[in-house]
Amino acid sequence: MLRIHIIRNIDQERARDDVITIRQNMSRDFVVNYADHDCSVRYSFIASRDNLIQYLWSVFDFLRIDEEPFDKVQVVSPVHPSILMNVKTLDDRKLKVIMKTIRQLVNHWPHSLTPFSHMHEGI
Repeated sequence: MLRIHIIRNIDQERARDDVITIRQNMSRDFVVNYADHDCSVRYSFIASRDNLIQYLWSVFDFLRIDEEPFDKVQVVSPVHPSILMNVKTLDDRKLKVIMKTIRQLVNHWPHSLTPFSHMHEGI
């Protein structure tokens, strides 16, 4: 599962992250869930690979032009290290790296293996 946490400004009392979760379904499309925890609202839709990439570009573009209330964005990939960035520093170069990595993930979606504790220690 790919997760994107959109972190609200710390100054706001009791603010909670918005979270986008992305999973691949049996037909190899992607199930996208958006949870706006500030408003207690959830949205869900099915997207093809191309539609998912377009959607994520639009999310990051929106974050870059928004003046409030988001402060940071965290991308949690099943096969990459988690990264945390200030929204204010999301420039074209960083966004291209993020989207290149997400496109790679989407094109080669990993299959779940055994839990880490059962894997070989040398891995």
